Amino acid sequence: MTIKLFHATHTRSLRVLWLLEEMGLEYDLEKVDLKMGDTGGSEYAAINPLQKVPSIMVGGNLMQESTAILEFVATKFGGKDLLVGEDHADYGRFLQWMHGGESGFGMYLSVYFGHSMLLPEKDRNKAMAAWAADNLQKMLEQLGADLGGRPFLAADKFTIADISVGYIAYGLNLVGKLEEYAPENVVAWAKNLLARDAFQKAVSL
Repeated sequence: MTIKLFHATHTRSLRVLWLLEEMGLEYDLEKVDLKMGDTGGSEYAAINPLQKVPSIMVGGNLMQESTAILEFVATKFGGKDLLVGEDHADYGRFLQWMHGGESGFGMYLSVYFGHSMLLPEKDRNKAMAAWAADNLQKMLEQLGADLGGRPFLAADKFTIADISVGYIAYGLNLVGKLEEYAPENVVAWAKNLLARDAFQKAVSL
């Protein structure tokens, strides 16, 4: 089946692109222009009325949620090594962070970016930006406590949980806030992830 990914630089679609590169899968990449309220224009709206990225088309079916796409692609296209089985002691930890990259971190990252740099200055709320930053720090502290000295988030191997949360680390690193907000062990974990060949390839596209 052909995989077609709709992607915009620095967005959550990077999670999916990173996974595709890690797995060495063939895919069609269509870049869309990121524009608040009209990403990709009318042509993309006809494919995804929400005009959000990512969107991925597989066998005529459209998916839009980045962490769900990670699980789908890894399961459907032979990425068993990037998952953690239900019989493993780290299965719960794997699920916690694979979903937590979005459900735990995602809103705070969006609010922080929105009210510190993305919204027009007249629409930004400093209190909202500060609230989001505080919660990002708390989430990163929880991540650090759970990570301990491990090189990866679960099962002592690289998994889609690392991609899910790794995108958050990338976003904070991009704006120079990772080392300010995250414990040292999280910074070390993130730098190791962001040095991977597949990530470097994905972020260059």
